[in-house]
Amino acid sequence: MSGLEVFRDVESKLSADVVATKNLEHVLSDAQARLALAPSDERLRAFVAEAEGIVWQRCNFIDESSDVGAHCLPTAQI
Repeated sequence: MSGLEVFRDVESKLSADVVATKNLEHVLSDAQARLALAPSDERLRAFVAEAEGIVWQRCNFIDESSDVGAHCLPTAQI
């Protein structure tokens, strides 16, 4: 994330525990939640847009035939 130029602008606004994981998807989720509470925060908006773009670029190879079962939450059995 340190490679994202806008990350430095918003790092202090994000959960330090989440940032410490160095997991872009977790940090993005934290940023999206914070943006929902502060929709006028342009720096946070810029980070979310840039991070979403990176996730999209890295994951856009998934199609209907892809096995993503390992990424699904287990369903509750009744």
